[in-house]
Parts: sequence; C-alpha cells; structure tokens
Amino acid sequence: SLGALLVALVLLVSGAGLFWSAALDLVDHPLDPCEESNIIRLLNELEIDAARLQDMRARRAGCNLFVELTLLPAANQSFAEAQESFADLRRHLESHLSGVDVVIKIA
Repeated sequence: SLGALLVALVLLVSGAGLFWSAALDLVDHPLDPCEESNIIRLLNELEIDAARLQDMRARRAGCNLFVELTLLPAANQSFAEAQESFADLRRHLESHLSGVDVVIKIA
C-alpha cells in the first residue's frame, strides 16, 4: 500500500543519513587552522619554538584528537631531562585539549 511505501522510504532515508554521519566520524580529518594554532600556542607556552619543533602531525577522528610531535631537546638537556620535559609537555597538552592523544618523538 501507499502508506507502507511511504514508511519504508522514510526509514530508508533516515537510515542512510545515520550511516553517512557515522561513516564520517570513522574517517580521519585534518585539523582546522584554529585548532592547529591553538596547539602551537600551547607549545609556545612551554617555550617550544619552531627551531625545536621538527614536525607536527595532527588529525581528528570522530571526537578524538591525535597529535604527533617530533622535537629536538634543548641544547643543554640530558636525555633524562628531555624525557621529563616532554612528559610535562604531554601533560600540558592533555590538560588543555579534550580527547587528545599525544605522541612525542625525539629527533
């Protein structure tokens, strides 16, 4: 009947919309420039400048934020001191950015 066909069409359209919105959350997305500049600002707060920041890759997957940093340790730091300062940096980013997963590599 026409009523059953209409109900089926409504269910099909709403199911397709739900699938499409869920599929978009499963795909990685680049950060918008505002989010990226916020990360750079947080790095600058801990005196991580462009000379020490060798590479930054950041992406968003759903509501999660993934940040991968490649940093040079400060010139006068031992390896243990560099590890501690990078742990402080990770905690700083995690406290200011919700849902962030931070990976720091030493260059």
